[in-house]
Amino acid sequence: YHETIGPMKESAVWVEESPLHNLAWGRRSLAPPGYSQEDPLGLSTEGSDNKFPEDDLRELFPDSCGDLSSEQFSAAWFLLENHQNTSFEDLKAGLAFLKRKVEAQKEGQLSFLKANAGSVLEQLDTLEALRIKFEEDVLKYGNDPTGPLQNAIQKSIVEAESIFNEVLCRREKADATRNALGALNRHRMLFLLPCELQKYAAKGDYDMLVNDYARARNLFGKTEVPIFKQVMDEVDRCIETIRTDLREKLKEMPSTIDNQRRLIRALVHLESGGDPAWEALNSRSSYLNHCLDKCCEEHLASEADAKAKSPRSTPVQTVPPKVLFCEDLTECAAGQLPDLWRLGQAYFKGELQVAPDTSKPVKFKNMILSSIEKFTSALRKALIPNVSSKHANQQLGPWLSHCLHYVRAAYATLVALDLPSEALEIVSKLILDLRVSFIVNVFKQATDQVNALPVKETWKIDHDGTHGGGTALSAELEKIITEALQAGQVALQPEIKEMPLEGSAQREIMNQAQNMLLAFNGVLEELAFSRADEDIDELSPGVSQLMGPMATPWNDENHSWSSNTAPWELRLLATIANCRHVTNVVLPRLADKFVTNGYPTLSLDPLRGSLQSLRGSLLDTYTEHRSDPLVGTLEPSMYLGKFDWDRAVTPTGLSPYAQECIGNLLAVHAEVHRICPWLVEEVLSQIVCTVGEELARLMSCVSEFNEAGAIQAILDLTALRDALQTFSTPQTESFFNEAMESVPKLSSKNLQLVKQLLKTIRSRMSLQLACFASTT
Repeated sequence: YHETIGPMKESAVWVEESPLHNLAWGRRSLAPPGYSQEDPLGLSTEGSDNKFPEDDLRELFPDSCGDLSSEQFSAAWFLLENHQNTSFEDLKAGLAFLKRKVEAQKEGQLSFLKANAGSVLEQLDTLEALRIKFEEDVLKYGNDPTGPLQNAIQKSIVEAESIFNEVLCRREKADATRNALGALNRHRMLFLLPCELQKYAAKGDYDMLVNDYARARNLFGKTEVPIFKQVMDEVDRCIETIRTDLREKLKEMPSTIDNQRRLIRALVHLESGGDPAWEALNSRSSYLNHCLDKCCEEHLASEADAKAKSPRSTPVQTVPPKVLFCEDLTECAAGQLPDLWRLGQAYFKGELQVAPDTSKPVKFKNMILSSIEKFTSALRKALIPNVSSKHANQQLGPWLSHCLHYVRAAYATLVALDLPSEALEIVSKLILDLRVSFIVNVFKQATDQVNALPVKETWKIDHDGTHGGGTALSAELEKIITEALQAGQVALQPEIKEMPLEGSAQREIMNQAQNMLLAFNGVLEELAFSRADEDIDELSPGVSQLMGPMATPWNDENHSWSSNTAPWELRLLATIANCRHVTNVVLPRLADKFVTNGYPTLSLDPLRGSLQSLRGSLLDTYTEHRSDPLVGTLEPSMYLGKFDWDRAVTPTGLSPYAQECIGNLLAVHAEVHRICPWLVEEVLSQIVCTVGEELARLMSCVSEFNEAGAIQAILDLTALRDALQTFSTPQTESFFNEAMESVPKLSSKNLQLVKQLLKTIRSRMSLQLACFASTT
């Protein structure tokens, strides 16, 4: 609560008579003044709108004022200033109010003094202290103390100004620092940009790098502010370094397509110049060729090391170096070529933010073709068999299907890329050659197996009621060729976008198939004509040597000989049986299997002709080998015991040479019938013809016959001719007739004797003659 004190009210303490406005530092004090002037008339003052202008008042009352506490107070000023529009009645009422108030104050002064005696005395003491202090200051400073005070004030003003200027400088410096920090804070992106660009480049965040650089160029690219120009120069130097690093990274391999796309996009947006996309294609192409060359060099070195080692130190199961080379090379091509092709397609479709050069498609095509040529030529050199390197071919042969699988997998990868037909044709030709080489190699291996069949020959005869018998050799042949045909099916049928086996490729395969079959002809010939030493020893000349080779025991139950090696003559017959069985049974089945397995139709004429020729040669050899000893024993046996036709006695039966001849022919019949029943008539017909020819010669050489000798000769010739009638030919008949014509004519009595003796001979030799009666 603040009491309002006016000039008309008593106060026990000193109060300020006029309101003092503290304007220090330009600020008004908020403390309420202790003295407020009120209207002494008790009337409300008028607003500022109704006040009399102060300039007019000064003009009317030059030496006066309207302040009640001033000595130049003018009542007229006061009234014009505060009560210009107040009515006269109100002014009279206000005067009356003023008079009453003054009278009231006069009556209460004594009581007021009594009530505030302490305050009044305190004020008196203060006045006394002021008087004493003033007197002391006069003695100390003289009658004019304002000089030192003025000096002190002046000094304080200088000191204040010094302090103010210092504070002002600090303030200006602080403001400048504040402004610099504010500018730095507002443009911190620009000042931190060099460091941020390096961080983005290190992390591979090229999109942020490009965006920040583009933003800085847009904002400060044309600035004239020195500090900004200096920072932008630093940013440009940093960007140039980043461009160089990005170009180096673009050339670094191996690298993914996505990474190269990001690098190309960053270089284009950073305006690096040139054609970064084409540089990326060149880098990837160079890397592909480098990988192919490196793979070739590494495997050539490993192959050289393998050759340097002893063959005995290399296990059979070891994968050949060329197979490993094929795996690595195909994986390299299948892994790198697709990326090169996809990156090139993206470049020419405009997906790499680079306008493609119209001259580049031809260069890119040559780039692809050269890489594929290098890939296929290296594989062709390694996998296609070399005629001069037989050992390497044998080592690689079993792995060709494995290599073909890898090459086909790589080719399927290239086909999926939709490469030009010219590029695919290069690999397709390689696959065609590999397929042909694989099938030919399979047939060559089968040919080697066929050539090794002699060691498997057991000479066990398997009889076939329809086509005759033969050894297990023909079944082994069929098994080997069937397995070869099935193994070759891996490469026989073309897969997607592969060339079919036609023309020269088909001819090469079928020629090897013919060689495979013809090899069996050589096997049969080798088995038939290879004669052991004991076989040769058994052929020494002498009487009745025909049965010597038959001494080897024959097992009728197993249809084989008890020893591992059959007699040479029987090997000839078994080989003839094999020729017949292969020609009539095996070859038609093999021809059907060729067609069933998808191979071209096999011509059987060459092998049939070879087998037929071999059969004829074998038959001639066997017939000659059996007939020569038999015919050779006729003359010694005829004159055994110094027999002479002109001293012969009356005959009682066949001569020993005739009996021996029939026995030997029976042995040949049994031998042939046991193995080749269908061959009995053909073999015996030739032998009987030879016997007839020899008998004709012997009879023509006899100088003289007595009657008994003539009877004996007619008896022998007639008995032989009748016994061998089944195998007789017109030529044989002519020989026997010639022999009989050399013998003198017999009388009817002697002819009757011959008939009786023939009847007796047929009765005694009915079993032997029954064998000759049938050829089956």
